[in-house]
Amino acid sequence: MDTLDKVRFVESDAVPKEGAKIETLSTSIEITHTCGCVLVEHFAYGWMPRKPDESDESYQRRQAERKYYVKLCPEHQAQFDAQSSKTETDEKERTEDTISPRR
Repeated sequence: MDTLDKVRFVESDAVPKEGAKIETLSTSIEITHTCGCVLVEHFAYGWMPRKPDESDESYQRRQAERKYYVKLCPEHQAQFDAQSSKTETDEKERTEDTISPRR
């Protein structure tokens, strides 16, 4: 899983928002949640050119690598890892179901 998935996880209801500390840096904003998760959004990261054959999701993921820094607390990192491995297993099973067996 990549940065965009972590950003979505932090923005979801999984991470408590109450009592978060917000700090303004020169060209970034840092949000430290009470659990210890940290989300930094950079505003001067620059746009990368889009590749001709690139999907919208792929492009957003590349941009997120430049725009965000995410550090999950140990508790939420474990939750995220468990969620990620379940998603990967589900995707693998779905792919295997659609591939016809060779004879």
